[in-house]
Amino acid sequence: TSKGVVVTTEVSGHLMIGPNAEDLPPDAKDDVGNTARGLEEVWQRARELWPRLPPRSMVIRTFAGLRPEPEGGDFVVGRTEVWGFVNAAGTRSPGLTAAPAIALRVRDELVELGIELREKGRWKATRRGIVSTVDLDWPERVERARRDPLRGRVVCRCNLVTEREVVEAIERARALGVRTPSVDSVKFRTGAAAGTCQGSFCRVRLVEILAREFGVPPWEVTLKGRGSEVGVGDVKVLLRSGGRGR
Repeated sequence: TSKGVVVTTEVSGHLMIGPNAEDLPPDAKDDVGNTARGLEEVWQRARELWPRLPPRSMVIRTFAGLRPEPEGGDFVVGRTEVWGFVNAAGTRSPGLTAAPAIALRVRDELVELGIELREKGRWKATRRGIVSTVDLDWPERVERARRDPLRGRVVCRCNLVTEREVVEAIERARALGVRTPSVDSVKFRTGAAAGTCQGSFCRVRLVEILAREFGVPPWEVTLKGRGSEVGVGDVKVLLRSGGRGR
């Protein structure tokens, strides 16, 4: 990455180190695998920043991602040959910082094309967050659990996420038009399955709640959208049909 390896904590308090960056050939544009060399590079650079890193045996997850880099390494922001299509790509590391300025640039480009832009009537500048049990002191946890039984049912032990938080995350997703239940949609909103066990304890329970709230069989719940279903069907039905149907 252009900013180098960093040592930081993510929102639930776990230590996170990385990333590095490696140019890939065109035929490897879908490769999101980790390599021993890449992991070693990240680890050694992180130790230079903080020699007291925990032992590598405590690493709970490694991952990699892809991003296109334009020739010249600069942002690609502006109109294209296709009317109404504006590029906003190639942002690399400072993309989040640059996002407000890029948005204004894209708006100006569209206005210059004569496109009428209207502000959303229901747009809200701020949104109330989901109350996290882990952020509450003990008396308030007890009181909330007394008033709401779902607050007393812990789904994710690692990050102390209750069933109420999971249900609220699902309700918000559905309000946005989400029709495919996914574990990640809950994970990103609540931190469930993002702790030390990475879902070993709570994933099955999350699937059960998602299936119940969406009114679908558990095997139709996905990890991250269509094509990543957690199952193939009812085991008893599959056994009776010789594995030929759901």
